Amino acid sequence: MPLVHGPFTFATQTGADADRFLYTDPVVTNATLPQAANTTRRWCWNIGGTPSNGVGPTSGQGGSGGYLYTEMSNPGEFNDIFYLRFDTALNFFLYDWTMTFYTNQRGDDNNVTGQVQINKNGAGWVNSGASFGGTDDPNKVDDDGSDIWALRTFALAGGDTASTSVLVRVRLTMPSSGTTWNNDYGLDTFTFSGTNIGNPTEIRVKMHDFAGLAYANGTLVRCYNATTGALELSGTVGTKTGADTANPVIPAVQSGEAVFTFNNSDLAQRYCIVGPNVDVYGVITNFITPTQL
Repeated sequence: MPLVHGPFTFATQTGADADRFLYTDPVVTNATLPQAANTTRRWCWNIGGTPSNGVGPTSGQGGSGGYLYTEMSNPGEFNDIFYLRFDTALNFFLYDWTMTFYTNQRGDDNNVTGQVQINKNGAGWVNSGASFGGTDDPNKVDDDGSDIWALRTFALAGGDTASTSVLVRVRLTMPSSGTTWNNDYGLDTFTFSGTNIGNPTEIRVKMHDFAGLAYANGTLVRCYNATTGALELSGTVGTKTGADTANPVIPAVQSGEAVFTFNNSDLAQRYCIVGPNVDVYGVITNFITPTQL
């Protein structure tokens, strides 16, 4: 099933869209809401035109509604940096993600440069995809020009078994020269769309003998395909055996369990047998359908 966060359209300054992001600017780190329009050198929320004459958005994306922007009137400085971070970590193991949002770059000297960045499991921020904005962006508009809200689309690759908690942010960097107050740069309508790339599956069985006593850890357990009868995996009580056993989405083995894991979305039925010889111990459990994690 697809997993979608958004769209976040920032209809109000303090609503359920605005509070899904963290706002870092030259003044405050990780503010939980944007500021009111014309709060200088801060992330601001606005509806209608910015206070700076002829620069910045005149309305939200689509011609109405609220939006975010970087208020760069005095004392805004060259090379100031603004970060907008989504508050929810994304799972790159289970989903391929696409991030979309809109940008507004209006003003003769509005030369802000943008970059999407990701942080996998706390390993540090790295760039993801190409930068946008700057002096040569085809969607840049001169002073008093008509708004252009440009759609930006970034593919955030999934399938990374080590990356189950990935943070995403947009970094906006002010230019090193020009007219600082021209750099009221607008953002609006964020959507994060995840396509399921297949979950691992598992069979988790409590192993008991015919008297109802649990087998000790280390006891041999074999897992067969219920349709073909083929032996697929051999493991032991107290361990995980099979695909992706080290992945954190597969829970730990409980007392007396044997766990067999399979590749993404493998739901073929199996049965499990204890011991080296089927004639000695017999079938412990019949026709188990793996659980999709």
